[in-house]
Amino acid sequence: MTPPHDDSIMAALIAADRSLSWRPITCHDQVFCREMFAADRSAMFAPLGLPPAMLNALLDHQWAAQHLGFADRYPDAEHLLIIRCEVAVGRLIAARRAHRDGPRALVVVDILISQTARNAGIGSAVLRSLEAAALAQGASQIELSVLASNAGARRLYQRLGYIEGDGDAHLPLVKPLTAAPASASAAASRASPA
Repeated sequence: MTPPHDDSIMAALIAADRSLSWRPITCHDQVFCREMFAADRSAMFAPLGLPPAMLNALLDHQWAAQHLGFADRYPDAEHLLIIRCEVAVGRLIAARRAHRDGPRALVVVDILISQTARNAGIGSAVLRSLEAAALAQGASQIELSVLASNAGARRLYQRLGYIEGDGDAHLPLVKPLTAAPASASAAASRASPA
């Protein structure tokens, strides 16, 4: 993976939580990302009662299909490892989209926090950081989709002001962004690490 360039999403990210950081995903991170994916998706397939070998094969196919789909739809996406206190806790895939007759958007292609790191404010902090980065890069909204069955993520997005659209298995969400008042921006810049 190539290092971020000056106009990359990663370069614009300033952690809303000082214990958080990110870096491009490397081939050495794939095992962690695959295990995190498997842990997340295993619960979805548990009702099928598949033998472990069959479940693992199904998860391998899902993992491969997801990667191919993301690469096809978002070839310029940035794949980032989310780190908290120097420990990998998640993955973020983000891209830019310029709508022909509409706003520029930052697209959260995928965000996954490991099960052991959930409910610690990491997802909220990453999304707040993405919102600030999107504004800094001229985007007027953030777009993402969520599995309709993922009630926890849907609650988080609703709490953060994302607006759900209609869908079946996946629901589209949008968050319009507005620039923070000058006093809030100044306070944020004073609070951010140097």
